[in-house]
Amino acid sequence: WNETNPPYLTVTYTLPSELDPWLTIDSGTSVNGTISALGNATHTIGFDPSNVGDGTYSTNIKIASNDTDEPEILIPVTMTVETPVIVIDQSSFDYGDILVGEISTDQFSIENTGTAALIGSITTPTGYSVALAGADNSRSSKKLEPIAKDNRNVLTFDIAPGVTVNYDLTFAPVAVADYNGNVVISHNALGGSDNIAVTGAGVEPDIDLSPTSFAVTIQEHETGTETLTINNTGGYPLTYSGSISYATDADSKIESPSDDETSWLTLDNATTISGTVGAGGNVLVSVGLDPSGLADALYTAYINIVSDDPDEGSLSVQVDMTVSTSGISVSPLTFDFGYVAVGEQSSDQFTIENTGNATLTGSISDLTGFTVSEFVPEGSAVEQKKEILENPTDAVSFSISGLSSVTYDLTFTPPSIGDYSGTITITHNAAPAAIDLTITAYGDEPDIDVSPTSMAETLESDETASQNLTISNTAQVNLSYNAEVEYTTTISYTIDVYPQSFSRWTGTTDGTTINQSSLVDCTYPQDGWMMFDLSSLPTDATIQSVAFNGYVNATNYPYWSITPISSDPLTADPATLHADIIAEATSGNYLQQNEQSNYAPGWKQHTLGGTVVEDLQAAIAAEKFPLGIVGRDGSSTYYIIFDGWNETNPPYLTVEYLLSEDSWLTLDSGNSVNGNIGSVGSDVITVGYNSAGLIDDNYNANINITSNDPDESEVVVPVTLTVATPGIAVSPASIDFGDILVDQSSTLQFSIQNSGTASLTGDITTPDGFTVAEETDARNKSNRKSDIRNNSRNKIDYTIPAGQTIYYDLTFEPVAAVVYSDDVTISHNAGGADETIAVTGTGITIQLGLNPTSFNESAYEGNTVNTSLTISNTGTNSLNYSGNVVYNTDALTTVSVYPQSADRWTGATDGTTITQTSLVDCTFPQDGWMSFDISSLPADAIIQTVTFNGYVSDTNFPYWRITPITSDPLIADPVTLHTDIVAEATSGYYLLQNESSEYTTGWKQHLLGGTVVNDVQSSLVSSRFSLGIVGQDASATYFIIFDGWNETNVPYLDIEYIVPGDQWMNLDGSQSINGTVSPNGSDVLAVQMDTNGLSPDTYTATISGTSNDPDNPTFSIPVSFTVLQVLDAPENAAVEIDGSTVTVSWDAVPGATIYHVYSSDSPEGTFTEETGGSFNSGGRESWSKIYYPGPVPDKLFFKVTADDIVTDNINKKRE
Repeated sequence: WNETNPPYLTVTYTLPSELDPWLTIDSGTSVNGTISALGNATHTIGFDPSNVGDGTYSTNIKIASNDTDEPEILIPVTMTVETPVIVIDQSSFDYGDILVGEISTDQFSIENTGTAALIGSITTPTGYSVALAGADNSRSSKKLEPIAKDNRNVLTFDIAPGVTVNYDLTFAPVAVADYNGNVVISHNALGGSDNIAVTGAGVEPDIDLSPTSFAVTIQEHETGTETLTINNTGGYPLTYSGSISYATDADSKIESPSDDETSWLTLDNATTISGTVGAGGNVLVSVGLDPSGLADALYTAYINIVSDDPDEGSLSVQVDMTVSTSGISVSPLTFDFGYVAVGEQSSDQFTIENTGNATLTGSISDLTGFTVSEFVPEGSAVEQKKEILENPTDAVSFSISGLSSVTYDLTFTPPSIGDYSGTITITHNAAPAAIDLTITAYGDEPDIDVSPTSMAETLESDETASQNLTISNTAQVNLSYNAEVEYTTTISYTIDVYPQSFSRWTGTTDGTTINQSSLVDCTYPQDGWMMFDLSSLPTDATIQSVAFNGYVNATNYPYWSITPISSDPLTADPATLHADIIAEATSGNYLQQNEQSNYAPGWKQHTLGGTVVEDLQAAIAAEKFPLGIVGRDGSSTYYIIFDGWNETNPPYLTVEYLLSEDSWLTLDSGNSVNGNIGSVGSDVITVGYNSAGLIDDNYNANINITSNDPDESEVVVPVTLTVATPGIAVSPASIDFGDILVDQSSTLQFSIQNSGTASLTGDITTPDGFTVAEETDARNKSNRKSDIRNNSRNKIDYTIPAGQTIYYDLTFEPVAAVVYSDDVTISHNAGGADETIAVTGTGITIQLGLNPTSFNESAYEGNTVNTSLTISNTGTNSLNYSGNVVYNTDALTTVSVYPQSADRWTGATDGTTITQTSLVDCTFPQDGWMSFDISSLPADAIIQTVTFNGYVSDTNFPYWRITPITSDPLIADPVTLHTDIVAEATSGYYLLQNESSEYTTGWKQHLLGGTVVNDVQSSLVSSRFSLGIVGQDASATYFIIFDGWNETNVPYLDIEYIVPGDQWMNLDGSQSINGTVSPNGSDVLAVQMDTNGLSPDTYTATISGTSNDPDNPTFSIPVSFTVLQVLDAPENAAVEIDGSTVTVSWDAVPGATIYHVYSSDSPEGTFTEETGGSFNSGGRESWSKIYYPGPVPDKLFFKVTADDIVTDNINKKRE
């Protein structure tokens, strides 16, 4: 009921007449009365069809009386009801626009679908008339006679039931106006009246010309074009035609026109035009003027337009053409400016003369480097030229009256060096159309070129080198230059300075005596000093900072300071020295410390403040710098004691200073050089480098070259000297890959560090079975594997910038089951012997063997088949296998299981902390896990396969594993959990994947192997199964990250299982197997097939398993088991002899498909199967054989057996 097409029933019914009281007697339904003898009574019978439809209705009037002969009389009554019904096939007409005076006719029909005559009239509004349609348009085959005139505003009709009449409705506008109204149809049907809405408009074309005249001035050699627009402002298409006529009266100044004078005007390139303009539209007519051959004069013509505009059928447009001609002469036409210096000016003039009567107009084109201006005599020319030069224009326009001339200044100002020769074109309205001025001009200036634009050299200490610097002049004028060296680098240095190992370079005094000549003992009332040898500091060093380093060998809660002292501790008396030490203990000191009670002995470092930088700068000349150590407590309870120059840990200062290096670069052995270079010449300057006295660092300078080149008055050539020495550190010293399957690979990393300041270069050579590649984001492990197979070792070059460390991927891919042990050799330019990394690895093989590869067994009901399955390993490493029996008759069910939506159902750990509680991020050193809720699996489910489905959200070239884990990720500590995850990453895993560089994000699906089936089976009791995700790269560069339970794409497992049915087979007494086969060993598994509970039939199953053999990760052994029916022995055997034919017959045995007949010459003898004869089937089974010709035995005993097989693949027969 609530949809688009609800159902319905069609019900046909009748009503008893009493429910529709269309008949009355005296306005009621009954009467009664008394009639006297020989009298009568009259009653009124009424008919009322208002409550019934068209049709015939019948009933009876029953008259009951006391007439004993006719006590009841029935009078039949019949009423026939008929009604007209009108159907008009059109509700509206739109006649659109009709030209006034024309007509348009449409048709409509009136149909009487009722049962009575339809009578009425049709009345049309103004502009419309109605008439019966012609006989050929009638929709009825019945001929209709016209009722009224054929064309009038009112038309009556009388239409019989079932008849359709067609009418023509004609629209005939008599004026431009809208004709809208209704055709009114009055009738005797229900409603009494209907309307047909009519719309239409009377329209006419209306012409308008624009413009109404033309006046054009033109030169004899030119042509002109004007446009005449023919507009139709009316509502009906306008049809027009046009022609040209030429005037010859006095106004035209032409008395006897020639052919040229009557052919200068065209309309759309013709002499006549015609066409149609749509209502409200327009047409553009091209009016062409060609005065060729005409003298200067006024010429008049007319464009005559004739159209079907009823009001303006003919119009004329006057065209006046005035021919007036100009002429031109330009002098001179060539200019040679020669060479002009850039920025300077050179000027010349040319004159344009108008040799005609008409105004000469045109423009002078631009040319790079030139300006044109009208020459102005006297002093104003200078001002105008200046303005033009400051505000140049692209082109100069001119207008010169007839028979006059104008002179122009042509000024050349080259903006840069180059050839400015070219053409300035004067375009104009005279003939010929353009005149060219040919110009030769060049701009020039000194032009310096320096090569190279920057210089660099790398030297080790105390080396020299030289390079050439070329200064060139590519111009036609002399270049003067001066080159000087400017040093721009100030080098920062750090140095540690110590006391000299002599008495009183450190010590202690109480102001009375020198208490210690080395130990700095600040136990009240003593204070100490330290003096440092500055002789290793360069005299031009600029001190930046000073840090104190002292070893506290004894202390207790001290308040102490480091102070400036100006006296010489080597010679000062105790009183002077002590007073100097303590003078600035509380203010003006270098350091003031208030230690805590837990302050302990050991090395202490403090950056000194105050005036220490200035004081040490001033002390460089004296080559020694003293400072005081003051205990401020005023009590011997609190003290601080430092080691001095003669103790185990002498103090020292760390001094940071700057040096400006200004002697390592020369120009032709000096600091500067200058010279002059002629036209297109060059000078070569020798640039010398000298690293003597420089430490490893980068040194920068500029060679500043100044010249008279206006564009490059100063050129700076940056110069860098790098004083550098490479260093090398390789880690680790050895790499052990362990056991790797043959043709599999494992990649580990090592690093080479350049601990020096110069580039470290060399090569890396690997032994057999190993290859090396630099770690990059675009590594290609698959290509590297191919390289290993084609060349089991490789050698690569390397370059490592100073201070950087580069990691290298070392890949081991054994091609044989042997031990690989050798060195990776790393040559280098850092001095000393080659570096080596000891590498070891063992190639192993695992080879799964199955015997048999299929089972095809049979047994009679009640029997058992016992056989075996041998799983062998011909490899060099242990074979792990697992499997289970899959019965083909079992219902195999697949369920998808997910983590619960709670923390730590998935996640990641680095072994120290739980780094993620959802995202499975296997970016080194992290590895991850996933736990799955398997509570939806039946408790008696037998797991068949487990398929992993995970969404990789981010990755880069990963090697990864899926591993078993036994700990509970929800509660396990990070150490235990991480150890569990990675424990079986190299063997015992469920999945091993070495992806390529093209490995992308998205959903990944993998069938898991190893012991996963048994592990999931064992986990059914706990309703949770967990596995680990391990990244094998040991580098954060290569990683794999899966979405977890809280991300968009939650991981899941597809688990196939069966619910046990008839388990007629077992492997070692179980439905599943798993084990480990040692190299060159085998496991023999007992296979038993039991017919118990099985009906005779053939049963199939599969032993499905997985192994860690990379070539046979899965295996499948088909099993066929046939249960044979035990047959009854044949009964009621009988023998018949007919001549030489012997026939043996017996009762048919249910289930038997074949019989065997045996014979013997005695009951106790050996029965031999008869190979001849023929078997027949009927009511009884029989066998017949003819024993003649040939030897005929005296007597024979027969035995018959029944069998249910045809072939001999099962050699068991039951008698």
